[in-house]
Amino acid sequence: MSNCSHCCHELTTSDHQCPHCGEPHAGETTPVSPTIEEPIAHFTNIAEAGYFHSELEGHLDCEVHLKTQDHFDAPSASWRTDYILTVPATHADRATAVLKQLVSNTDNFEFHDFGIESVPDCSVLPDVTQPQDSRIHWTPIVLTLAAGTFVVWATNQVQFGLRGPADRDANGISLWDTLTENKDPWVQRLPGGRRREISASPDQDIAILREDTDGDGILDRVSRIRSGQ
Repeated sequence: MSNCSHCCHELTTSDHQCPHCGEPHAGETTPVSPTIEEPIAHFTNIAEAGYFHSELEGHLDCEVHLKTQDHFDAPSASWRTDYILTVPATHADRATAVLKQLVSNTDNFEFHDFGIESVPDCSVLPDVTQPQDSRIHWTPIVLTLAAGTFVVWATNQVQFGLRGPADRDANGISLWDTLTENKDPWVQRLPGGRRREISASPDQDIAILREDTDGDGILDRVSRIRSGQ
């Protein structure tokens, strides 16, 4: 089995172009051997996450990534962000031990309140504890950007296979239904080697957007939106 060199989608020997991104190929694709990463800690404050990310980079002989996970709950208009430290799975035990030592050596009490724990289950989103004025300021911006990414791009994908406005009206397109019917994520290529992957979990009523924001081949930002369908 081979993979598209642009979006990493699996290709068969009969594929003359990638069914997801449309990139043509002549049967010669680059096998993908991604590094398996394991989360070792999560934080709710970017300053503290950045501090430990920098400290770990100075103590380990492997790459340390700081990833962002955004969680949106449309019915309750709630939003929160987690910051996840990940390392290659083969270095996870060593990195966890070093991080525990760094936390224990930190004099500032704020760094002691997190612990070293796995990424939480985000299928149920808690209420936001931010002040009301903060919620009013941020929620429209965040939800507009997230919804725009899903609706504008995904709707274009849905309409691509229809003949015209009359056909679209007759079929009554449901964006959510179309998202959940696709087992594989939709991949959108962006300038600079960046990409987005959009998928949906019908059982949890959650749409998931994964992004490579800097073109390094690593999906470093994850956004989850509960649709409220």
